[in-house]
Amino acid sequence: MSSGSRVAAEKSCFAQISQALVDTFVTAIEREDIEALAGALYKIPKTVEKFAERYILFSDRLRRCRLRVARDDARKRPLMSSCR
Repeated sequence: MSSGSRVAAEKSCFAQISQALVDTFVTAIEREDIEALAGALYKIPKTVEKFAERYILFSDRLRRCRLRVARDDARKRPLMSSCR
């Protein structure tokens, strides 16, 4: 699924929740609370996606750092000196 279609699907889902709130009200939970929950749920995949993008960008650097730390540990050097 492309990023554009995913965003459209997320917005559509949020719109459906909002419309369902307008059409019916059969819960003891306040409308504002449901909208806040829908907004929070909308943000979760965005946060995960941003984390994944950043992890991909820095995964090679993290891998090199881990290798240097292991090598430094074997040589009994300070660990942080090689992670720059």
